[in-house]
Amino acid sequence: MASCRPDFPSEKQNPSSGIVAGGGIAYDDGCMHPMKFVTIARFVSKKLSFPLVRVGALLLVSIAASSAFAQSGESRPNDFSLFLGYMLPNQIEGVTEILPVGGGRYSLNYGFGGFEFEAANSKGSGVDFTTLSVRYRADIPVAEGVSALGYGGMDLNWFLPNGATSRQTETGLHGGVAGLLYITDALWLRADLKLTANPGTALHLLFGVMFRPGLSGQ
Repeated sequence: MASCRPDFPSEKQNPSSGIVAGGGIAYDDGCMHPMKFVTIARFVSKKLSFPLVRVGALLLVSIAASSAFAQSGESRPNDFSLFLGYMLPNQIEGVTEILPVGGGRYSLNYGFGGFEFEAANSKGSGVDFTTLSVRYRADIPVAEGVSALGYGGMDLNWFLPNGATSRQTETGLHGGVAGLLYITDALWLRADLKLTANPGTALHLLFGVMFRPGLSGQ
């Protein structure tokens, strides 16, 4: 009777994936090997959406960056901002055209980073798309008068697709980066590039102003 071998399975054994019931791998020697990590890795590589991977990566980078810069002990006042821009949808049923978008944000800043809340609306081409968002945000100084932001979080989407008679509700994720340009102590220009996932995906190009009232007059 042949002994079980600890090597990898033959590609000819199972043309689909080599994964069988019970979470093991079927080898050409007829043995069952409990290679659960291989099973999980294959499943993730085939099923995980690439936009979600990008969103997760942006969130991890934001957390790492905020942790590094928090060592300086620099604190920032809370801020709020207003913005306009465009939403470029992809694979969202009934939402196919580039849409104008406008909204506002409010950020609660702490030594380790901050939490930002956003409300935005896109309306045009028979579509009405409203999104409420909450995210973790990292402020990253780049040079005098220039800063960068990295963030990631969750969305609640409430929208009316073109041709529909009732609104739909979907939850999703987002991640993005932004640049800040100093104008005065209390006023900065802000430009964002944001990717959202579910429903479908969308790229947001946003431009606006950010106010930090706590620094006014200092």
